[in-house]
Amino acid sequence: MATLLEILQTRVEIVATEFEEERLRLRELVVFGILTLFFVGVGLTLLTLFVVVLYWDSHRIAVLGW
Repeated sequence: MATLLEILQTRVEIVATEFEEERLRLRELVVFGILTLFFVGVGLTLLTLFVVVLYWDSHRIAVLGW
């Protein structure tokens, strides 16, 4: 009976460890997702500024409206 309880306790510890690892991996995934969105936003802003500067002399109002 004691062996069965030890096996059960070991299994519960393994499940708890796996749950903790998954929680940490999910947190890491969320952080990387937020960083990705931030850098995509910065990239789009820089691309917009580049297009505005590129067409500043000829189509200034059209580019700013776009």
